[in-house]
Amino acid sequence: MEHFIAPSRQIAFLLFPFLFFSMAEAVPSIDAVSGKIQHGSDVTVSGSGFSVHADYSTDNTYILNVAWNDFENGELEAGCFIWLLAEAFRPNWSIRSDNAKMNSNYYAEKNYNRELKEIYPTEDTRTGAYGVVPVGNCNRIYETFWFKMRDNNQSGKFLRIYGDGAGGSGDTYIYLSSGGGDTYLRGRGCINGICAPEQLTSPKAFGYETWHRVELFINISSGSVTTYIDGELQWTKNSGWVDSTFTTDNSNWDFGHMVDDPAPTYNPGGGYSYDDVFFNNTFARVEIGDRVSFDACTHREVQIPSAWNDNSITFKANQGSFQPGPAYLFVVDENGASGPGFPIMIISANGDTQPPCSPAGFNVR
Repeated sequence: MEHFIAPSRQIAFLLFPFLFFSMAEAVPSIDAVSGKIQHGSDVTVSGSGFSVHADYSTDNTYILNVAWNDFENGELEAGCFIWLLAEAFRPNWSIRSDNAKMNSNYYAEKNYNRELKEIYPTEDTRTGAYGVVPVGNCNRIYETFWFKMRDNNQSGKFLRIYGDGAGGSGDTYIYLSSGGGDTYLRGRGCINGICAPEQLTSPKAFGYETWHRVELFINISSGSVTTYIDGELQWTKNSGWVDSTFTTDNSNWDFGHMVDDPAPTYNPGGGYSYDDVFFNNTFARVEIGDRVSFDACTHREVQIPSAWNDNSITFKANQGSFQPGPAYLFVVDENGASGPGFPIMIISANGDTQPPCSPAGFNVR
């Protein structure tokens, strides 16, 4: 049977593909920004195509993302991050101020504590981590933080994302690691105790005593895992690390999971350092960058959302390591798409982006 298209519909068919293409390629568009781009200030951006961002915060009414901690209040447990794993190993952690990144006063560091091994000779004293236990299942995980290692650092796993839920065996996870002779970003995934035979390694090295921004994207639906360092793609794994059994509900996501006992050839004071740790259940986010094109940015800083709909977003400004001056604002939708940057001016300030949280003890070195 032949299909006939009436002349009027033929015209529409010729015109509408361009409309359909435009709709398919739609990206967030910013029309206006109200409020000062000043660290710690509330800012509202209006426009279209911002998509959705549910409230994923575990116990905090001031943020929409799962968790955020810039450590500027001197607390390791803040912004919905809690202590995970063995309670006895808290001394592996400290709040530090030496060699902090630009505009930061404090950051968190995880070390291997030899004294703990003497106290607990049969325990795995490499562990002890901070993180979150998200509620509900999602299809995407986005985590970003600033990271550095001490000189001649030993190996370890500086991030681990479990995917087997409450009461799980702990055999389904993805980890990121580095150190132990090189400073490349390595990663591997395990499903139900079966680990992928290959470990991926980044082309870019962290180096020592240098801050870098790490980004991890996990798309559970497609099975892909992708990492970036300083906005540069490092590697993507499209299958074998995540499958349909991977669950986010009541699964531990932690940073600083494990630092190995340093061999004699490595720095006994080695450790992993973290700042501006941001966890989320979606790729949707707001960022400040140094170029009008998101992909061309060589420096970006994530912002802290507090309200979000398709036409308006309110966030708390995070200056990060930007100096005062011109920059660009981006809205990234749930699919990871962003439009051109909106020109802004960063104003110097000494604000605080950390949402209120129950106080916890800390040790400043």
